[in-house]
Amino acid sequence: MEQAVEIVCNSCRSNTPENSKFCRHCGNPVTPAPAPAVSQSVARFCPSCGAAVAGEKPFCAGCGVKVRELVPPLPTAVPFPPLPTVNAATGWKFAGLSSYYLNEFQQIENTRESYKGKWNWAAFLFGGFWALTKGIWLPVVICFVGSLFTGGLVGVAYCFIFGARGNYMYYCKAAQGKDVPI
Repeated sequence: MEQAVEIVCNSCRSNTPENSKFCRHCGNPVTPAPAPAVSQSVARFCPSCGAAVAGEKPFCAGCGVKVRELVPPLPTAVPFPPLPTVNAATGWKFAGLSSYYLNEFQQIENTRESYKGKWNWAAFLFGGFWALTKGIWLPVVICFVGSLFTGGLVGVAYCFIFGARGNYMYYCKAAQGKDVPI
């Protein structure tokens, strides 16, 4: 006698007749793919704990759950992407920053602030606006007041200062909570 071909539901893993469009156990759509033939050489796994069930035993020896049909082993977990690299001294005070600032801040910390950061084009081009977005107020106030008294010369000078020292200014604000004027 020929055995009817069945397909395995992707959601609940139960067998459903081949011509079915939906699983008769859970109601989810099924895709037609022949179910693996159950034989003595195919391992069975407990649907509750995932342990291998030997032979045709009706119950799992590990947890006692009734094993009715062939259940494939659970897939291995997909690992989460790694967290941003932060050294032990830094802790999580820089969590959420882009990798550019994480790298710069780590270099500043590793050299005990002798490294003052590399050129920052965003800080140079946007000057005070860039500094305000980072919470750096003191240099912006100095730049604005100085520009009023010098016809904008201090403002131009501070664009270069922000470009050259912006990363260090931002580091001082983020790590130590203080504004540095230059």
